[in-house]
Amino acid sequence: MSLAVRVPVSQDSTSASSSSTDVINAQFSEKRTTKFTLAGGGGQYYREYRLGGECAAADPATFHEKFGDVGAEIDYQHGEKGHVGIRGGYVHETAELVADPELTGELGSSRDIHTYYGNPFISHEGDNFGLGAGFLITSRPLYSGDERDSPTKEDVAIYPSAHLRFSRSARQLYLSAHLWEGVPIYSGGGMVLVGLGGRPFSWLDLYGAYASDGPYVNESFLARATFDINPAWSVMTTVRFPTDFSNEVGIYEDEEGAVSLGVQYRLISTK
Repeated sequence: MSLAVRVPVSQDSTSASSSSTDVINAQFSEKRTTKFTLAGGGGQYYREYRLGGECAAADPATFHEKFGDVGAEIDYQHGEKGHVGIRGGYVHETAELVADPELTGELGSSRDIHTYYGNPFISHEGDNFGLGAGFLITSRPLYSGDERDSPTKEDVAIYPSAHLRFSRSARQLYLSAHLWEGVPIYSGGGMVLVGLGGRPFSWLDLYGAYASDGPYVNESFLARATFDINPAWSVMTTVRFPTDFSNEVGIYEDEEGAVSLGVQYRLISTK
């Protein structure tokens, strides 16, 4: 999905029946694509919070976090290779304290967490290279896997977002890395992705990545498939494969993982 920038595909082909005037106009016209993406998903992860940070003597408290998230993105192409846009969304989490050495009284046994976020960005997307950057603003801190990340903080937080892509457009192969670019932000990828993608068929884009850090404790692998229904519409699904989790004190075991489903519409204009 949008967290892996798709390789630009030429849209300037002209049918043999076109007149010479149409061919000349097509050569000098500039096509711009605006992409609208909407997706939702859910999953679970674990949070180990150590009061006083990683160097504290007490064992960390373990929280089981079930979440559902929705996200959207608008990506507007300006010029031949420039892009500007915004991502945004909402995450609802239910945090349940499942292994509690001594902090039940302070943190409570269960709580709902509501997070809203916005992520304006810019990028340069060429046939063989892409680079993007932005800043992610959240209504409360996201969980990055650090034991100092308290589940009780409600302060506004700001994070960087970015991606880097190298492509071989002739074969539609690309290598890309992403930081906080998932749509939705948790079930669409999480904090860090590094992977390889391509198009075995003109209507199918496949992407596989190594996924690490927030909000999940353990590293995992992620797979995404994007199906082009027609030139304007696509559907996509993303799966973060389950990984085993066991808390530090060794009394609780379960799995982390997520799945999401989305749709994308492309509006192509000629200038």
